Amino acid sequence: MRAFLVAALLSVASCAAHLTQPLVVDGEPFTPARCHSGQPLRINGVVLVDPNGRRLLLSVGGAPPQSRARYAAPAAASGTPGLVVFTSKRESGDPMGLCGTVTLRHEPGAKVAGRSVSGTASLSCSSDEHTVVGNVSFDNCH
Repeated sequence: MRAFLVAALLSVASCAAHLTQPLVVDGEPFTPARCHSGQPLRINGVVLVDPNGRRLLLSVGGAPPQSRARYAAPAAASGTPGLVVFTSKRESGDPMGLCGTVTLRHEPGAKVAGRSVSGTASLSCSSDEHTVVGNVSFDNCH
């Protein structure tokens, strides 16, 4: 049991989002505490989560496939991401459309859900509801 707990803690600790410059969402600092691959959501992207529960979903390559077949993200992708902002305690997000640039690298991993994702994003996005500005790099997001 102890070995299982140690392995679980190490796997959580290895998922990280590292800021290269401050991200600002709606005029407030957004410091990602963790990140997740978009593959379980059937998208080619990443979800960044701050300690307050706010989430940024960055996706490359359009909408997720509609079939129930297992989704396998490509090994690498770059381009203009679709951005969705989720404020804390909300299950639905506010789509901001395409803005900024993102580069994704998918690494084979031991996770059942698929490969981990690493990469960078440079965002300067605004809509009627939100503004997101800054640069971020993320590593080993499962």
